[in-house]
Amino acid sequence: MARFIGIDASPSRTIDFSGISMWLLAIALLAAGCLLARYGADSKTLAQNSFASYYCAGGLAREHQDPYSTASPPSCEHDGLLVAPATLPGYDIAPFTLASFVPYHVALGLWEALLFMAIVATLWTLRKLTGLPQLAIAAVLIPTECGGSLLLGELAPFAVLGVALTGLFLTRDAPRGAAYSAALTLALPQVGLPVVVALFFFAPRTRWLLWLVLALLGAIALAQLGPAANLEYLRQALSARVESDLTLPTQSWLAWALTIFNENGVVDALRYGWLQSTATALLAVLFAPRIARALDAPAALVAFPAAAAVLGGASIQSYELAVAIPFAMLLASRPTRFALAGWLGLALLAIPNVWHVRTAPEQTALGAVALAILVVSALHERPWFGRFALPQVVVSAFREEPWLGRFALALGAVAILIGATFLVGEFTPPRQVWLERAPGWLALLLVFAAGLAAPPVPDRVR
Repeated sequence: MARFIGIDASPSRTIDFSGISMWLLAIALLAAGCLLARYGADSKTLAQNSFASYYCAGGLAREHQDPYSTASPPSCEHDGLLVAPATLPGYDIAPFTLASFVPYHVALGLWEALLFMAIVATLWTLRKLTGLPQLAIAAVLIPTECGGSLLLGELAPFAVLGVALTGLFLTRDAPRGAAYSAALTLALPQVGLPVVVALFFFAPRTRWLLWLVLALLGAIALAQLGPAANLEYLRQALSARVESDLTLPTQSWLAWALTIFNENGVVDALRYGWLQSTATALLAVLFAPRIARALDAPAALVAFPAAAAVLGGASIQSYELAVAIPFAMLLASRPTRFALAGWLGLALLAIPNVWHVRTAPEQTALGAVALAILVVSALHERPWFGRFALPQVVVSAFREEPWLGRFALALGAVAILIGATFLVGEFTPPRQVWLERAPGWLALLLVFAAGLAAPPVPDRVR
C-alpha cells in the first residue's frame, strides 16, 4: 500500500541512537513516571478512574442486564463510591465482562498493568517508526499516557498504540498487520473510524481484511449484548454519554466551548460538534495520501486522520489528545522545515494533563522532566538555535559547548512551565479552564496546519 500512494516501502529512519542500555533507561523512566503519576495522585483524582465504570458495564453484561442503563446497581459500588456503567461499544465491553469474574481490586491491578504494557509497546513502535531517541519518546508518553490515561484508567493507550502500529505496518508494506492493528484504534470509535476509512480507500490490499476485522468486532458486540442493546447504543446511549461528558473537567474543544457561549447550550454543542468532527475527519482522510507523499512517510496515511479526529468534535477529553502523538513525531523526525512544528506540538501536548491536576506537585515534576528531555532531544536532532535571531556570541557559545546550550535552554523551558503552572492557578475559574486547554488546542492546530501545509510532490512512476 505504500507503493499505492507513491512512497518506497522502507523504514523512515535507520538511526541506531543507542543499545540496550538506552532502552532500559527509557523503560525505567517510563515506569518511574507512571508509578509516580498513579500512586502520587490524591483520592479525588483517583475517584475519577474510569475502570470502575468499565467493570460495572462488564458485570451487567455478564448478568445479561442493560449496560446502558443510567441507574447504578449495588454491584457497581466500589470503595464506597457508586458509579454508573460506562457507555462503550459492545466490543469494548467484552474484555471487562471477563474482568468481572475476578474481584474488583485484582481486575484493577491487571488493567493498569495492561495499560502500562500498551504504553511500553507504543514506545517501541514509535522508536521503530520515527527513529527518534527513546528518552524523547518516553518523555512525551509520561505526562500524556501515564499522567492522563493510566491515572484515570482510560482506553486511549490502546488507540495510540493502534495508530502507531498501523503506521509501522504501512511503512513496512504489510497490509495484514495494518488491518489487524487498525482494530486497536477502534477502542476509541471517533479515532478508529477515520483510520479505517483512510485504509479502505487508499490502501486497497487491506480492504478484505478490514471487512473481516469489522465483521469480527460486530459479531463480538452482538454476542456480548444482543441486537437490541447495540441499537440502543447507537440511537440513545452514545448521545446521552456525550451530553454528560460535556461537564467533565477534562472535556476539551468545540462542544465544551459551545455550552459556555451558546444560549441553546447542549443542543447546539452536540449538533455543531458532530458536524465539525465529521467535516474535519473527512478533510483529513482526503488529504492524508498527499501528506504521506509530501513527508515521505506512509504512516501519515493513518496518523494524520487520527490526529484530526481529536481536533474538535462533540466529546474529546484531554487524555485523548495523545492520539496526535504519532503524527507529531512523524513531523519531528522529518528532515524538513516542519520538524519544528512537530517538536513544539509534542511539548505542548504534554502540558494539558499537567495543568488539569496542577495541585499535585508530582504532575508538575513529571511535566518539567518531560519538557527538559524534549528540549535537549530536539536540539540534539536539529541545531535550532543557529536559525534564530540570537546574538552571535550566544550562537558561537552553543556551537562550541553544545551540551551547555542544550541544558540552558532546557532549564529555561522548565522554568517557564513551572512559572506558567503557578500563574494558571492564580486566575479565576472561567479563565483558568481556558488556559488549561490552550496548550492542547495549540498543539493540535499546529500539527494539523503543518500537515496541510506540507508541499505536494510529483507522483512517482509506479
